[in-house]
Amino acid sequence: MLSDSLERAILSALLEVALIMVFTQALLQIRKKPERWVQTVTALSGTGIVLSLIALPIYILLSVYGGNDVNSSPVYALGLLILAGLACWNVVIMAHIFRHALEVTMLSGIILAIAYLWIIFSFTAALMPVGVNA
Repeated sequence: MLSDSLERAILSALLEVALIMVFTQALLQIRKKPERWVQTVTALSGTGIVLSLIALPIYILLSVYGGNDVNSSPVYALGLLILAGLACWNVVIMAHIFRHALEVTMLSGIILAIAYLWIIFSFTAALMPVGVNA
């Protein structure tokens, strides 16, 4: 949320933390493994922070190149490709964490990771819609 205000960025981060806690608690309760909550939330949060720190310079680079009318430049395209790779890597990491925490298959972990990301994006979009510049 580099282009948003600090308040919106903080609210978005708090929303994501709350959702990760609730989503994880619900999954662990369903699978009758609530004792794994702290470990699972810590793993999901920690890996999310690391991936965000890796992605931050790329977002900054894209905002610099995106501000100009050169969105088709090789640097911009490479940045988008790297972000897409990081997003896929994030899903795989989350799936791995869910797989071990919930004792499910990797496919189930991937489905849960994608569902979690969809919930995060849906809640964020619903609570903090992005303004359209006309």
